[in-house]
Amino acid sequence: MSFDQAWLDQAVAALADRPATGLHGTADLLIGKTVQISLRVEDGRIVGPASGTAECQFPFTKVQAESFTAGEMKLAVNYMRGDLKPTGSTAAILATIDAMDALAHHE
Repeated sequence: MSFDQAWLDQAVAALADRPATGLHGTADLLIGKTVQISLRVEDGRIVGPASGTAECQFPFTKVQAESFTAGEMKLAVNYMRGDLKPTGSTAAILATIDAMDALAHHE
């Protein structure tokens, strides 16, 4: 599994009923330096694709992306360890980590 439109559609559906967190942002998910998908987080839910320039970027290695989509990796832990190095808006980074980790625990 990878970060593609099917993954985004599943993420939107899975988090639709998540209680609001007040966290918002847009992010590009990359493997290496290539953008795989852009997403928008509103109130802690992934709600669809981002429009325009994303507020932050998450560069994953191929192994990290596979580990995350398999439910074996928590973004918050890897971010705190320095193993995941997103760039851009801190608020958008935290919103994306929160929503994606909620998604990983939802499935």
